[in-house]
Amino acid sequence: MLSLPDLSIRQLEYLIAVAEENTWADASEAVGVTPSALSQGLAEFGKRRVGVSLFDRVGRRRILHPNAESSWISPAGHFLTSDLAKWSDRMRNANEGTIRVGMIDIAAVNYFQGVLKDFRIEHPSLNFHLNVSPSRPLIDALQRGQLDLVVCIEPDYEIKGIQIEPLLTKNSVYL
Repeated sequence: MLSLPDLSIRQLEYLIAVAEENTWADASEAVGVTPSALSQGLAEFGKRRVGVSLFDRVGRRRILHPNAESSWISPAGHFLTSDLAKWSDRMRNANEGTIRVGMIDIAAVNYFQGVLKDFRIEHPSLNFHLNVSPSRPLIDALQRGQLDLVVCIEPDYEIKGIQIEPLLTKNSVYL
């Protein structure tokens, strides 16, 4: 099997920008770095990792070497970076994947019903599972990795490795 050089996503973006833009200044602006940073990033990738020159000098300008054809770099690389950027954005914004939430019944019905409804509307591609149970089974499921988040009554015992944040405090008055 052929071994590919280590190529960072950033270096791939640099290479695509240089292939698609008319000048290095335009390419560096397209990826949001200085021309010097663009040059250093590509030099590190080209000569040091691939072992070949990706660019030729024409006077003071550098152009993509004919062996690094833009017809190969641009469509394939652009597709890859575009898909990766979209996937990364969906993951960061919790728009894809699965979240498993456990709540005691009073929290699900009386306190967070609107929040749960809004969350599902705002994240339609997110696979949302809600488990309504008493506190102890929810905490046990959280410890076993069967739930990602639990809303329950604060336990009177320490739970190792689990962070507890108070969401609501309620003072009860009994007459």
